[in-house]
Amino acid sequence: MTARGARYYAKQQGLLTYLTGKPCVRGHLSERDTSSGGCLVCKRDMEAVRVAADRAQYNARKRRERQIHLAVIAERARLARATELPEQRALRLEKAKANAKQWRAKNPKHHLALTNAHKKAVKLRTPAWADHDAIVSVYKNCPVGHQVDHIIPLRGETVTGLHVAANLQYLLAAENRAKSNKFFPK
Repeated sequence: MTARGARYYAKQQGLLTYLTGKPCVRGHLSERDTSSGGCLVCKRDMEAVRVAADRAQYNARKRRERQIHLAVIAERARLARATELPEQRALRLEKAKANAKQWRAKNPKHHLALTNAHKKAVKLRTPAWADHDAIVSVYKNCPVGHQVDHIIPLRGETVTGLHVAANLQYLLAAENRAKSNKFFPK
């Protein structure tokens, strides 16, 4: 019967890594993976070599994994939002606002670049014949709890619209976020 070591006890405790105090075959004195018993530094080095060998294949694999992962996360979030209480929703939205404000404070140049890109898109897609007073009145008369949305988005994936009064509509904030830059023809 063999003695039980650090890996056995790490598995029993549900840990992902463990330390043996002994160097690996390549001389690294680092944590080891509980599932395989391999050195994490060696594992990272081998992954770097594999990635360098075929960057395009690695990027494609990561893109596929990310898409699968995002779909699972989105579904979990949708289910959580469907069952949350109004107090929980208010708390979640308040936290999101605080996080956004904190991000803008940490990344002022990135935020400025995004703002400028939006302003540029609006300017590029506002024709000379557009009635600026009508556009301003649409924004001024926006009902409380609603946002002004472009029916045909300014930077859509398949089609782009103009920044004119006829292309503006009022949507609830949640609907506007869900619509994003998509166009749903009637």
